[in-house]
Parts: sequence; C-alpha cells; structure tokens
Amino acid sequence: MPQPKEKRIQKIAPAQPPAIGKTKLANGPRPTVTTLRTAPLLAELPEPRLAVLAKVATWHAYSAGDVIALQNEPARAVYIVISGYVKVMRGGAYIDRTLEIGVLDRRTRSREQVMVTLLGPGELAGEVSVLLGHTRSHSIITLTSCEVISLPSADFLATLQIDSTFATGVARKMAAHLEASDQHIELLRGSLEGRIHALLRHCRNIGLDTDKWLTNAEIARMVGATRVAVSQVMNHSSHPAK
Repeated sequence: MPQPKEKRIQKIAPAQPPAIGKTKLANGPRPTVTTLRTAPLLAELPEPRLAVLAKVATWHAYSAGDVIALQNEPARAVYIVISGYVKVMRGGAYIDRTLEIGVLDRRTRSREQVMVTLLGPGELAGEVSVLLGHTRSHSIITLTSCEVISLPSADFLATLQIDSTFATGVARKMAAHLEASDQHIELLRGSLEGRIHALLRHCRNIGLDTDKWLTNAEIARMVGATRVAVSQVMNHSSHPAK
C-alpha cells in the first residue's frame, strides 16, 4: 500500500492583510495652526511649535471599516482622532506554510481579532509603539467615518521633550487607555448578556450611536463572542442596553 504523504506545518509571523477593514483613505490638505488647536491635546502648545507641526502633520478622512494602522508594521506616526470612533484591535491574519513532498503551499488564514479599546474624538492612538520603538502591537481600524490627524513619530517625540504640558497630556491619555483596557478585560469575564449591556452603555456614554454603527457581528468582535450568540441575546431583549 502507498505510504501517506508526510506534511510538516510551520506557522510564521502574522501577515499584513487585516482580518477586516480596507486600506483606502483620503488625505486632505495639511492642517493649519487653527485646525490643530481643535485637538484638545494640541490646544495648549505655543504658536511656534504648532507652526512646526502644521508643516509635518497630515489630515486624513476615513470611511467606516478603513484601516489606519496595522499590527506588526513599523510605527511611523501617532494619530489624533478629530471626529468619529476607532477600534484598537489585536490579532488578525497569519500565514500557514505546509510543505508536502518538497512543494511549499503558502496560504493566509484568519486568526480571531479582539478589541482592546474603543477611542473617540480627542483621543490619541498608536503612541505606545512609537514611545517603545517597536512595531505596532495592535491594529487601528475605524468603526465610523472619521477625521484623523497623523503626526510623524520623530515630531511627536520631539514635542514630548520640548513641552511639559503636552507630555503630561499624553501621559494622562495613556493612563486612561490603560484603565479602559483593564475595564474591558473585566467586562470579558462576565456573562455574555452582561458584557453586551456594559459595552452598549459605554458606547452611548462616549456619544457613539449604537443603533447606527453596531451590528451584531461588530458587537461579537468587541465582547469576544460569536455573532450567533450575540444575536440570541439581542433577540431576547428589545432594549438590551437598559
């Protein structure tokens, strides 16, 4: 009888394509000093520093589901959300390489994505990887249509060193993100119904229109469940957030 074919499977680092989202975006004109001041984090910077940032910053307009930054890519910028909401996600795609009789079969397979935190207007995203000098540990994906300002990493770090008020503001944002991540971990330990209710309350507290932007599939990704399980919970209650 013929012998079964021998397979050796090797999993390597996550691939770049995200499990969800698109990479299409539109770059608007460079922001002016006046438009930079609309971001609370930048509002107190002195005029000369804002003028420097206005020359290097970029204004982006995104649609819902667009990818702002991908996990494992170089951290070349930080992002300030001007309008809309973004998800910070962990996980994504990876490459499964199967070697069969000397032939390499390279396939991209999906890996579960989980939400780390949800950020709204005035929030800072992507700063941790820049500060650590690492590749990105998370993906940043828009939940709604968004306007975002990006600052090159070098200019962000220089501003931290020059302006103590800006550095304090960034530190406070990072502390708030850490606290939000801890709360999200606690949320995932409860029952599915409790997790869904807590998520919807949080979204409404930060001004997100849950009826417009949150499908059952999106809620499932945020609370670490399947769409079917979330649909069952939602169908049992006509007012799940109450």
